[in-house]
Amino acid sequence: MSDFRIISLCFCLFLLSCESNAPRVHTDITGVWRCEETNNSTVSQTSYLLDVYRKASDTTQYVITNFFQAGDSEFIVVKLNNGKLTLTEQSLTGMNVKSLSGTVIDLRNIQLSYTIYDGKRDNNINASFSRK
Repeated sequence: MSDFRIISLCFCLFLLSCESNAPRVHTDITGVWRCEETNNSTVSQTSYLLDVYRKASDTTQYVITNFFQAGDSEFIVVKLNNGKLTLTEQSLTGMNVKSLSGTVIDLRNIQLSYTIYDGKRDNNINASFSRK
């Protein structure tokens, strides 16, 4: 009987140590996202990672770091209301985010459009945020 318990225990530990291939279950938009941007002004495309955090003081506001690949110390604050993302004009080092509108398609996909003034011209950007 003790051999059976040892084998059962080892089997249970083996099952618990296996990593699941199932997609993560997301409950909100916080976390790491892959951003795919198309700059309509320069017809260029970029891909990079960014982080989204919820503000503790206002649960409808989210902080996005590394927005427009500006670096982890740079951030913007967006408002989420009924699946729609918006922001008022904000500054990043050397540029202004003049407008932003977006839709949370689901907790794995967000579509955004924004205008960034880089000191020389307005850059009209379409972006997709995605994650697994």
